[in-house]
Amino acid sequence: MKNQIDAHKLGLIVGFFAGIVHIIWSLLILGGFAQNYMDWMFGLHMLNNPFSVSAFSWGTAIYLWIAVFVIGYILGWILAWVHNSVHASKKKK
Repeated sequence: MKNQIDAHKLGLIVGFFAGIVHIIWSLLILGGFAQNYMDWMFGLHMLNNPFSVSAFSWGTAIYLWIAVFVIGYILGWILAWVHNSVHASKKKK
């Protein structure tokens, strides 16, 4: 069908995007720039930063990347399913 979204493809896209964002975040931590970035970002929103960045850990970073990819995949798949369900019900009318 013309308006159908492939749930697997959208899941991969959302999962990879979320994973890349968190790989960049991990690189900021590894490079020692994450705390300054957070302080700047909170300041832009006129807030005080209550958080401090922990030491970098490869195990934690890899776990984060995998978890975020899986969650992103599931959310992308659900989004495609909802879209396809809505468009399928419109065609029946």
